[in-house]
Amino acid sequence: MAEENTPHQSLVGNSDHFHIDQKFKIGRETFSVTDGQNVVCVAKKKMMTIKEHIDVYQDEAQSQKLFTIQQTSAMAISKEYDVVTEDGTKLGGFKLEALQSMLKEHWDILDAQNSKVGAIDQNAVTAVVGDLGGLAGDIPQSFVATINGQEVCKYDERLNVGMFFKMDIDLSGDSGNLFDRTLAVASAVLLASKHMRTK
Repeated sequence: MAEENTPHQSLVGNSDHFHIDQKFKIGRETFSVTDGQNVVCVAKKKMMTIKEHIDVYQDEAQSQKLFTIQQTSAMAISKEYDVVTEDGTKLGGFKLEALQSMLKEHWDILDAQNSKVGAIDQNAVTAVVGDLGGLAGDIPQSFVATINGQEVCKYDERLNVGMFFKMDIDLSGDSGNLFDRTLAVASAVLLASKHMRTK
């Protein structure tokens, strides 16, 4: 019998609203996540690795690592990621489904036992418009997360004239706290890393 999930305290606070900003750092991808007022974590992606690996720290000084987002296999067609705390506890994960993502991006939300508990889907209109004429990255993208058929999170890229990626994360619809805030922020970091501005 699979071991039941044990409750744990959110590593990023319990806000219903977060904002993520891409930061310029030579040789690495860096994202700052705030709750509207305070920095709750800073994510730094290691470059030139076979498997994607993102370390998430409490602050820019890297005084404390909160968790890691790590790709489980470099060879699989569908990319899968584990979210693991500094002490090795797996909180859950995400799987980017290759076949379902051909027209619009689709992620499975996984629990600590690797069972599917929800999904994150790209807005079909922005996905199609963004891909027309090589405009991907110029059209703000949006995503919606659902758990047990209930909408729990909205991710909206900000339209801005700057060169860096910005995204708002809205969990106000998650009245039952179905989506762990640590996993919600981890999913936003993954989306930001995939859709960040590279020009």
